[in-house]
Amino acid sequence: DAFDSELDPNFLQNNNNNNDAKPRETRIESINILDDEEANQEIHLEAKNLLDQVKENDKARAVAVKNELNLASSDLAAVAKRMAVLMAKMASLVNGLDKTELIACAKQIAKESSQIIVLGNKICDECKDKRLAFGLKRYLDGIPTFSTQLKILSTIKATTMGQDLSEEEIHAGMETLVVNAQNLMGSVLGVVQSADAATIFIESKKKGPSNKWRRFSGR
Repeated sequence: DAFDSELDPNFLQNNNNNNDAKPRETRIESINILDDEEANQEIHLEAKNLLDQVKENDKARAVAVKNELNLASSDLAAVAKRMAVLMAKMASLVNGLDKTELIACAKQIAKESSQIIVLGNKICDECKDKRLAFGLKRYLDGIPTFSTQLKILSTIKATTMGQDLSEEEIHAGMETLVVNAQNLMGSVLGVVQSADAATIFIESKKKGPSNKWRRFSGR
């Protein structure tokens, strides 16, 4: 499972101290990204923000899943959290010398991006509110480009690790990578929040006014 394999204890803190702990997939609400002063702070802080923002609606998603509603939106949030974890890992790797790990991390982020698109499109297709569906689709459309660019930029960064580059060259390369990573995380957050809003509409049509979902204000 990609999620299990990427829950690296060097980058995460699990707040669940229960000895009868449940499998990781059901404990994802308790996962936090640890501070890392040696990581690229711009990417690291954006990853923490993505995780925190996605977790905000966890309780409502848990209720929906218990009632056998909104499974796609809950799955989407879980993938977004995995991506936040990977981005925090990348924030550390870009300041190191492990070329193989950096490239592998970028590839894993691309895989999670593909899952975001699949799950997001599923919700988009089900939502009959054109405004909500359009908002969700707009965020989804940006993900393939940002994801592909991140793989390319990470590979370039990896190939230049250990080389004798000028400060200007190092700064220029990092600035482009950072902006791209921020754009990708921003799109993912937009997808999750738009999907939650679309799910409110979908379930209100199915269940009527008794639906208890809390509406997102968006980003």
